[in-house]
Amino acid sequence: MIRKINLKNKLLLNHHRSVGARLVGGDPIKNSNNQQLLVVGTRQKARVIDSLDLENFLHPKEVHIDTEIDDRKSPGLQQISNRRSPFRDPSSNAERIEEYFTNSTSKFENDNDEEQFTIPELPSGEQLVLNLKTTWGDRHYIGLNAIEIFSSQGYPVVIRKITADPADINVLPEYGNDPRVVTNLIDGVNKTRDDIHMWLAPFTPGENHLIYITFEHPTKIAMIRIWNYNKNRIHSVRGAKDVEISLDGFMIFKGEISQACGNIIATNDPSAYGETILFTTDDEILEKISIHDEMYVDQETAQNDEENIRTNANRPPTAETNIRPMTRAMLRRPFTAIRSLNESQISEYYGRKLILTITETWGDKHYCGLTGIEIIDINDVECIIQSYDARPRDITVLPGNANDVRTLDKLFDGENLTCDNRHMWLCPFRKKEKVRIFISLNGSKRLHGLRIWNYNKSLDDTYRGVKRLHVQLNDKIISPKQGFLLRRAPGHCFFDFAQEIVFAHAKTIHDNLQKKQSLATNRDIESDISMPNGFIYEFQLHSTHGDAYYIGLNGLEFYDEHGEFIGLTEQNIAAYPHSVNSLNSGTDNDNDVRTPDKLIDGENDEIDGTHCWIAPILANVINRIFVIFDRPTSVSMIKIWNYAKTPNRGVREFSLLVDDLLVWTGILDKIDEKQVPFNTILFSDERILTEHEKQSVLENKGSPDNISSQTSNRDQTVDYSQRPTTSVPRNNKRR
Repeated sequence: MIRKINLKNKLLLNHHRSVGARLVGGDPIKNSNNQQLLVVGTRQKARVIDSLDLENFLHPKEVHIDTEIDDRKSPGLQQISNRRSPFRDPSSNAERIEEYFTNSTSKFENDNDEEQFTIPELPSGEQLVLNLKTTWGDRHYIGLNAIEIFSSQGYPVVIRKITADPADINVLPEYGNDPRVVTNLIDGVNKTRDDIHMWLAPFTPGENHLIYITFEHPTKIAMIRIWNYNKNRIHSVRGAKDVEISLDGFMIFKGEISQACGNIIATNDPSAYGETILFTTDDEILEKISIHDEMYVDQETAQNDEENIRTNANRPPTAETNIRPMTRAMLRRPFTAIRSLNESQISEYYGRKLILTITETWGDKHYCGLTGIEIIDINDVECIIQSYDARPRDITVLPGNANDVRTLDKLFDGENLTCDNRHMWLCPFRKKEKVRIFISLNGSKRLHGLRIWNYNKSLDDTYRGVKRLHVQLNDKIISPKQGFLLRRAPGHCFFDFAQEIVFAHAKTIHDNLQKKQSLATNRDIESDISMPNGFIYEFQLHSTHGDAYYIGLNGLEFYDEHGEFIGLTEQNIAAYPHSVNSLNSGTDNDNDVRTPDKLIDGENDEIDGTHCWIAPILANVINRIFVIFDRPTSVSMIKIWNYAKTPNRGVREFSLLVDDLLVWTGILDKIDEKQVPFNTILFSDERILTEHEKQSVLENKGSPDNISSQTSNRDQTVDYSQRPTTSVPRNNKRR
């Protein structure tokens, strides 16, 4: 009963300080490093309270309505899991309703205007319009994670339509299928860094950027929560800053939205992710909202979860290496391989309960672990997990490990691209005693498969990762007899190391294995021995043909053990550093077209720079290109086109590693101004080559010792502060 009596106070102290809350009758206030707290209730001069008075106010963003409020401490919020959207499916809305802004020409830079605006009490209407005026620093893009709206009845408002102008990033000519569309704002997944749950659009300084929301029927609004763009720390500057909100033509909010922190675990305080705006102080309404607001429900549920409270304290960044964030979206991988399957093959993988059995690690005899698991349905949507368990559950079952943070819940915390083992699961392992993970979905689903991030604490610890995984759906075993073969994690975060396990592939794995064994008996044994087979092909680029600041390539082509071309997609290619865009994210230089996907677009002979990749040379960093497969892949030949736009920036010395084993060291030819020839790495018999290809075969230097000392010398002699600028923008106007 005590908790129920204090619902309103907790709602105010937890919720509505949560996202830098703004309250009815109050002036929107800006954030600052030494922020003061405003007690609001009248238009009279406010009483100022020291933000460091933690006895009464736990967070510098708390804003209290009146002196009735019982100042109480409350537990930290727990991470929000993926949710089923409370809204109906939105449809297209072509109408423009800029007229709902009564003063669309007003400037947010005018602080006096902001101070004069008062948030109204329970505004009522059907057409809500958000005008995003400025960003937190990005000059090219603006975005949000989510928008939540609650009615005076305490329920999430049912949304009939949501559109935007500009609609999304796909209005740009170089885009078309980017998943960051406006409907993501109401998909129910809010606290996330996953691009497929965000909205991103082009930003033009001084212009309006409008989001139109049409309710199912006229509604009194009690609360709006805006989740700002939260891709990562750098790209959080794309989030909205100055915002106007209008309801049926009447302004109901005008102020500044907090910048997102760029993480989902650095803090459990939701004020790090955006803003909450209250349009009422009514006890009954706030109590109703607290019942239906899943953020608040999660907090109440977590109140007695001592382990979560303990492990959520002082969380570090998600990678131990100072990785430059990728400037392209790290998108959730679609199950593209299954598109060729017919409906009958898909429909047989239908169920609710899964059992994952681990039978082998990558070498560790005592422990096994994973970083993350997602279960994907036939629409490429992550399924909502209702419950989970494991036998043994995790490392805490061992004596002396009761406080270890590598617990089972970390598999589902959404923090998967990481080297931080505080977001990983570790379990005792004995080969004779199988480890099983039990997962129940919130309902029976037609499934595509799993997306798995293996154990990735460090290169040495990746041997604790799972190698063989058997899958049972309901009462049916759907994995091949030997189990699914999982890829060992890389031990770093230079690329998204997620591996997709497609259930429909299980039937073909055994057949393909037999076919390969049959073909092997008819082939030259020596050539088979020299042909690499692995998950990850890594090019380490050691030097250029003269440039000290940039290194690049035009193209790559891979061929399988039969000499057939291997089609690669953007999901198969990555680089570190990602591209020249990594130098100045959020500036004019983050729009360069020369990204890793251009290496496999088939346009390898271009010399204008629009179909190539280039990246900065950084001190003490080896430039890398990764070609990633979800199943072990044999390669007979690789063709490489060197950088043609500025030949001195082409690769000279390089090494090729397959699953961390060195298989090739060589020197690429420099491109002349008249033609763009390719070089060939040959792992098989020359009979698969044409006469022209035979002239391009590289010599394997055999040992990395043959590589010159230019790599180490460049870091000591080059002044990288004098790096010249280079740019091939997406509009192809080079500078």
